Amino acid sequence: RRNELIAGLRRAVSPREAETAIDALRGEGFSIPLELELLSKALSHKDEAVIEEALRGLVTVVEGPQTKGANLLKGRLKNVALLASSSEVRELCATLQTKLAF
Repeated sequence: RRNELIAGLRRAVSPREAETAIDALRGEGFSIPLELELLSKALSHKDEAVIEEALRGLVTVVEGPQTKGANLLKGRLKNVALLASSSEVRELCATLQTKLAF
């Protein structure tokens, strides 16, 4: 079942589809896999707890400026930080932005 749910998240092309797939995955008790593409999709979720989970995962998988899609990720991080109400989310964004810079 987990693999089916992850496949649904991989297929998601819009933020709404990604949110639905993430909710289904988490609803079954699974966390978002530690994969850059899947964690990045979670940054558009409306629930800051999901965003925080994604950011914590990204901290472990981001390898620096050579990370695939680093520029796109930097842009997403800026947007997340601007919209975040949680200081924890903003701090995680800052940590990732620093990691992506060096």
